[in-house]
Amino acid sequence: DLDYSVDLVAQFGDVGATDLEAYASAVEVGYTFGGDWKPRASIEWTWASGDDDPTDGDTETFNPLFPFGHYYQGYLDLFAWRNGHDVALHFQVRPCEGWWAEIAVHGFWLDDTDDAWYGANGMPIRFDPTASDSEVGYELDISVKHWITDGVWIWFGYSHFFAGDYVGQTGRSPDTDWFWLQLTADF
Repeated sequence: DLDYSVDLVAQFGDVGATDLEAYASAVEVGYTFGGDWKPRASIEWTWASGDDDPTDGDTETFNPLFPFGHYYQGYLDLFAWRNGHDVALHFQVRPCEGWWAEIAVHGFWLDDTDDAWYGANGMPIRFDPTASDSEVGYELDISVKHWITDGVWIWFGYSHFFAGDYVGQTGRSPDTDWFWLQLTADF
């Protein structure tokens, strides 16, 4: 079964004394194959405009207003839906009743190197307009979810960030690892 999702967003108005004109989009195309494990593969591209001149009195950096970490840009929350491109490949399986697993790879690039690299909380991680490369890096996410009973599930995973050239040009550039475990009870 083929599935897809398209989101197109525009922001216009004033922010204090500056004019606001910013854009964003998110496109995903996926396919769920037949079979017991219900494998699904998808490709996703998200983009949000950045500001090519933060001093010109125009605000062109898209602001998602309510950060929603993990939704588009992976689990590490090192990249936001602001001033950037994210190309992601996802592969999911449901090997048996109550189990779900996914592996995803993200590639992150800044839309404009004259603007900042923003984290999922909307705050700049780095701002250095002298950087010449927009490649922030790549993220690998591996996660497994198990529904223990109705409304109770456990979710665990591992994520790794491979720092790109922009990170190396603007300061320390260590890779990042993160293991996590989450227990959720819905009421």
